[in-house]
This record gives sequence, structure tokens and C-alpha cells, in this order.
Amino acid sequence: FRAMHEGLQREVALKELPAGVDAEATSRFRREALALAAFRSEHIVTLYDLLEKNDALYLAMELVDGPTLA
Repeated sequence: FRAMHEGLQREVALKELPAGVDAEATSRFRREALALAAFRSEHIVTLYDLLEKNDALYLAMELVDGPTLA
């Protein structure tokens, strides 16, 4: 999703893990956030935040304009 990060006042790309998924999926999502946060490369988007709201998790990442991958 394209969204506005209110705390940072910038547009971001959001990746959502909906509420109600199993513990393994939640653990993988959190590991993905940690791995992404560890990288610094012009070829990998920057992770700005890991957010939790209403039992759902979100990765707020650098928004890269361009064509869809489809």
C-alpha cells in the first residue's frame, strides 16, 4: 500500500501482515523486518518502521516510484 507515515511526514510503502495469522507467520514477518533493517544498499529499499495496530503488523518502507512488477 502507498501511505503517509504520520510520525515521519513522508510517503511510504506499507507491507501488511493482517491480524489473526499464526505465530510462525508473525515470527517470519518480524525476522524479515530485522533483516531488512540490517541492510544498506541502493538496491534494497530502506525500512523506516515496524508498526503494530489493531493486532496487525506493518513494515513502513521507502516508497520507490516506477512501474508495477506486473
